[in-house]
Amino acid sequence: MVATFAVAAVAGGNIMLAPGNASGSTGIAAPAASAPVASQSTVNWADCPSDAQPDKQCATVKVPKVYGKSGSGTVRIALARIPATGTADQRIGSLFWDAGGPGGPSTEFIDSVAARMSPAVRKRFDFVAFDPRGIGASTPSLGTCEGPWPIRPADTTTPNWATVQRKSAADLAAANRACVRNARNIAGAMGTNNVVRDLEQLRKAVGDRKLTFWGTSYGTRIGYVYALKYPDKVRALVLDGNIDPSSNYIGLPEIGGTAQDLALQFIRNHDPSAYQAVMETGDSLVETPIPLDNGGVFSHWDWLDVAGNFVAFQSAWGDLSAAAEIVNLARGTDEQSELARARLAAWKQLPNSNEGGGFSMVNCLDYDQRLTAKQETQISQVNARDYPVFGGSLSMMYAIGCRGLNSIDPDPIPLVTKNKQRAKLGDVPVLLANATKDGSTPLAWAKSMQAAFDRPLLKYKSSQHVIWGATSSSCVNKPIDRFVIQGKELTQSRTCPFAPSPPSVTSSALTTDQWGQLR
Repeated sequence: MVATFAVAAVAGGNIMLAPGNASGSTGIAAPAASAPVASQSTVNWADCPSDAQPDKQCATVKVPKVYGKSGSGTVRIALARIPATGTADQRIGSLFWDAGGPGGPSTEFIDSVAARMSPAVRKRFDFVAFDPRGIGASTPSLGTCEGPWPIRPADTTTPNWATVQRKSAADLAAANRACVRNARNIAGAMGTNNVVRDLEQLRKAVGDRKLTFWGTSYGTRIGYVYALKYPDKVRALVLDGNIDPSSNYIGLPEIGGTAQDLALQFIRNHDPSAYQAVMETGDSLVETPIPLDNGGVFSHWDWLDVAGNFVAFQSAWGDLSAAAEIVNLARGTDEQSELARARLAAWKQLPNSNEGGGFSMVNCLDYDQRLTAKQETQISQVNARDYPVFGGSLSMMYAIGCRGLNSIDPDPIPLVTKNKQRAKLGDVPVLLANATKDGSTPLAWAKSMQAAFDRPLLKYKSSQHVIWGATSSSCVNKPIDRFVIQGKELTQSRTCPFAPSPPSVTSSALTTDQWGQLR
């Protein structure tokens, strides 16, 4: 939140998720009455096989650019599908998925995410990923709009946050204005209100009578807004790694800015070597930043920007030690050290998935609140004090996100603040899931989502962002499988114990591109 969903799969994200473990066979039988298919699909699927998913198919679906306004033009929503493995009689319908962010290209990550699913789910559902309008392979798109990193002095861990705000806000404003100029034909139409209308068109296009949707991270925003607009069209809604459905923009930096430190606290108790890698490498770079061969410097801020993208994915914790080895190797003078410094330089060039691009564009359309420079500074100061590793920087990224976007008019999503809204959501079939120390979407947000739907919450003791299939825990996976297949909701909240992932396969010999993908 918001790492894009597939951090170790590529991407997380801001915004993504490590492949984890498939949840295994559940032995769950799907009742015949659950089949939601109402008509034949009108989607023209074409084969687009990959090594991992040789049966994969791709398509686009045309939707209005502005709903209810004739002559506004159209956009094409990109889809990718892994067909159900079962027979026609076993198939229930489509399981739609969005990668989160906002800004995550779901079709790019479908291969590894499909591999996480249990055979029981894969047998009964076509797994369908879609790139929200303006994102990924959907057209028109934002293209290469990227977010810069905050500008922080390399020689201190306690900067003047007002100075950081002033310089970073100006830098991001310039990037956001350029993004709008280069993508004016889509930038102002990317809000979630339009995305949920698109999702309804996709549901109809694949021929499903009702929607089965796995909303992850930002996708939980899509999910709850869809449920408010089309409550009678929901078959099963899994909201996994939740945003806050009741707070305006300020909740993003105030609460979201604490997530990575909360995750690191959990890691300290469950993987001390990973925690040690984060802290000792950061300390060494405070004392002696590493000069790079291109004239730049790799500072402790650069290291924390890299490490922050690992802490939310438990199968990636081991990568922290491997990354720390590369930092240490870069201090030498031999050829391997030169290669290591090239990797550090490549890390510094990675785009920031927590500000700018699709992340800022969608958030700043969805929320009409705008923070002042004083608020942006104060939130960062408070979180830097209380969450001293990542809190200041992460809060600043979120806080300044709307800078430079004054030329686009917000299209605010509904915030769940009224009993009438809660009553509407009360009849929607939903399962809510979240890690207790989620490194992207804090548990506090999941509790707000729980209050909105008035349903039990499935909690998992981990920092893992998005939990279904990311752990070997049957306590996590079986109830979600059962809900998706049978529609059986939880009757009470539960907290599942931590279940370690298998050791990550990492090597200090990874290429620059491979490490660059772990963001």
